[in-house]
Amino acid sequence: MKSERYAYMVHTPDKSEPKPESETNLSEPVNLNTKEQLIDFFSTYARLQKDPIKFLPDVETWANEKAVEALTEIQTRAEAGEKNKHYPQRHFFGVYDGEKMVGTGEVHILRQKNKTKYAYLGHLVVDTDYRTKHVSVQLGNAQAELAAQEGCEFLTALINTRNLPIIKQALNNGFYIGEAITYRKKEPSWSEFKIFKKIAKSSQSEPVAVGSESTQKLRVPLYDIEEIKNKLSQGYIGTSLVEVEPANVDIGKTVYEYGDVRKFVLELEIAK
Repeated sequence: MKSERYAYMVHTPDKSEPKPESETNLSEPVNLNTKEQLIDFFSTYARLQKDPIKFLPDVETWANEKAVEALTEIQTRAEAGEKNKHYPQRHFFGVYDGEKMVGTGEVHILRQKNKTKYAYLGHLVVDTDYRTKHVSVQLGNAQAELAAQEGCEFLTALINTRNLPIIKQALNNGFYIGEAITYRKKEPSWSEFKIFKKIAKSSQSEPVAVGSESTQKLRVPLYDIEEIKNKLSQGYIGTSLVEVEPANVDIGKTVYEYGDVRKFVLELEIAK
């Protein structure tokens, strides 16, 4: 049932117009660490998701419970200090226009079994009126900078396979697709790409692309998720979104329809 609601939600194009520059007063991403800020964070995330069924029993209760849970984790981590380096860290960012939060992003610092630290990027949403104002770029930069400061070796996140603007933006910014996950094989299907980006081990700690060198490249229609999954399992990575027919993919809008997806192919190459 969740996938059906989700499929319906993401098939609805966003028609809102961006606010004029003169009417905005955007802040830099703020690292949130109070209960009031965290309630605002989760309330904003729920509002921008536009799927009230997902946030039961109601948005206010859901946001309050999530805020208390997040604050407890933050305080527990602070109290543990360096005594428990394996305790997961969660950091929450918000971008404000005046007193209104218009974008959210989370960084979850985790460890693999080999103790390699990495950062999962989640809760990244931006108010439709601000999607042409580089809010998502600011949030992404803040997330990547914090992950580098924490000693993470790579970033990872999930993107719906029909979210063309975000897929395009991620691949253009050095991420690559390493995995495709299908949550339901029959229609309405729901699938996501798992994206990755290595973080350079330098004094600047700047993120860099992975797998830029290859011996072979191939193209698979973006709608053919099963074939993409097959190629990814063979050691390929998705590196470019290529337009094979005229399409209108504006990062300020949300484009999810199959008609648009069929106008693109995913370019893959063997990872080195």
